Amino acid sequence: MSLQAVLRKRIGSLDVDVRIDVANETLVIAGPSGCGKTTVLRMLAGIMAPDSGQVQVGEQTLYDSDAGIHLPPEERQVGVVFQNYALFPHLDVRANVGFGLSRLSSDERQQRVGDALDLLRIGRLASRSVAALSGGEQQRVSLARALVMQPRLLLLDEPLSALDVQTRGHVRRDLAELLAELQIPTVVVTHDFADAESLADRIAVMDAGRVVQAGPAAEVSSQPATAFVAAFSGHAVLPAALLDRQAGAHTAYAVHPSHMRLCPEATNADGTWRAAVTHVQVQGARLLVGLDRPAGAVVEVPLDDAFLTALGQGDHITAQVDPAHLHPLDVAAGSPVDIPAALGEPAPRNWRSRLRTAPPVSRAVGGALVTLTALVAALAVVVPAPAASRTIGEGDGVLTAYVAANATRPFDRMIQQFQRAQPDLRVRASYAGTQILLTQIKQGADADLFLSADEFHMEQAVEAGLVEEYFPVSRTTQVIVVPPSNPAGVTSLRDLGTKPVKLVIGVDNVPIGIYTRQVLENAARDYGAGFAEDVQRNVVSTETDVKQVLQKVALGEADAGVVYVSDVSGEAGDQVKVIPIPEEYEVSAINYAAIITRSAEPEGASELLSFIRSPQGQR
Repeated sequence: MSLQAVLRKRIGSLDVDVRIDVANETLVIAGPSGCGKTTVLRMLAGIMAPDSGQVQVGEQTLYDSDAGIHLPPEERQVGVVFQNYALFPHLDVRANVGFGLSRLSSDERQQRVGDALDLLRIGRLASRSVAALSGGEQQRVSLARALVMQPRLLLLDEPLSALDVQTRGHVRRDLAELLAELQIPTVVVTHDFADAESLADRIAVMDAGRVVQAGPAAEVSSQPATAFVAAFSGHAVLPAALLDRQAGAHTAYAVHPSHMRLCPEATNADGTWRAAVTHVQVQGARLLVGLDRPAGAVVEVPLDDAFLTALGQGDHITAQVDPAHLHPLDVAAGSPVDIPAALGEPAPRNWRSRLRTAPPVSRAVGGALVTLTALVAALAVVVPAPAASRTIGEGDGVLTAYVAANATRPFDRMIQQFQRAQPDLRVRASYAGTQILLTQIKQGADADLFLSADEFHMEQAVEAGLVEEYFPVSRTTQVIVVPPSNPAGVTSLRDLGTKPVKLVIGVDNVPIGIYTRQVLENAARDYGAGFAEDVQRNVVSTETDVKQVLQKVALGEADAGVVYVSDVSGEAGDQVKVIPIPEEYEVSAINYAAIITRSAEPEGASELLSFIRSPQGQR
């Protein structure tokens, strides 16, 4: 069996154009947030249609733009393992694994489930509640649920990102062994190069919609082709001038942190340069020492020298690398997905004041859907003149924005808008559920701007000292989504509590989950006091990310879900059917944005926030 695909897709300013050829092996597509890797996965699964291209698994064509073939997800025999595993909390392990086999006889279903549990070595967990499982066990259950469908292609979306640091290492090893045993075409996407090295037979590194290097995992890891791949894979990128070398054919070299050495004295030896220490971190039996030249470089040295253990920020030292360990780079660094900026006063600090203080927002009429609607009306589009080239703050000129998943589409649009206005700044956007983003920022993730889907989580960021002030930037409301075939016959909000509907909603501590429960309570005024409870009994899964709710419905794993109206604008709306929620029951969901106090690019982050709040950004 093999997968062959040619995929082309334009999303905002990003042109995704990749060719894939995978035999019975694991291909890991690795790259930073926004590079297009998840788009590739969604196109292979059938959740998103390419603009053009072909997808073929074995002898079966799943998609062919020229021939007009586009099989829906449920007909592709493709197994998908989601980032957060997407298990049904009210079902035990056996029921979760067999959830998609309802059309089979009882005997065949039990046989298939038993085989999958045995393959994943989790038969002992069959009667266990999934809520009682460890992260690694949940991952195995999710993988078993994909494999029980006997897929001809397996897709894994960031399979290790939901795990804590302590669990991640051994689960990574277990997953690598399992994927090696399966012997079916497998595509994994991840932003973590360490995960890619562990899981892959081959690695394809993506940057800005293109595969910039591909090959055996060991080759990509040890021989990066470009400065972008070198930096992404953990190498230091050393300019030729830093090493007093003539540029010639090579303007830069890559070296692994473990191949660099430090000493106190200045020297003129080949492969040496002077630098200042920016930070020192102990990691097991090794010391990680950050350098200011080149910016961001880290040296990995043994923790066995008094000179090294006494190093502190600002100390000047000599760095040295054996020329034999220098790997020449033939191509300049690639450019990750980029982005760009403030009006008015900070938002009120009391999150309960949300509804009474926010200005009115225009609504969709006649059943039409709107994307995130402007809080500041824009009568004209004004593009600021490009700023003069300069160094922003003390960082590397790259801004990192942590953005609530409901703002994915409009924020992607701002990438091209801001990039035209501020060509010297680049912005990387990471999209996820607000609670997940906030947790990552609290744990020290490098972020410059935080866009939250509600004020409650932004207040938590204030209390934790992560932001000082924040601003309302957009507003949206909720809708019901069902598969195009609408198997449960849902036509209204009331049906969620009166029909046997397999419903997916957000967990109760993320914005979409909070708003959904408020909608149900509002409707209970007219539908009866027990309406919210009746609907809750139909909930088969709760998700931490609104995109996961939408994906489960699009893949036919649920009969209905509740998402934001902004999630079903554009092409996403083609994958589901939308059922409006009566206006009197909707809850106004406001997004808030703030600059992270420890931002390495505070001036650039301020320009980005100003752009978001400007008439152009609001439009």
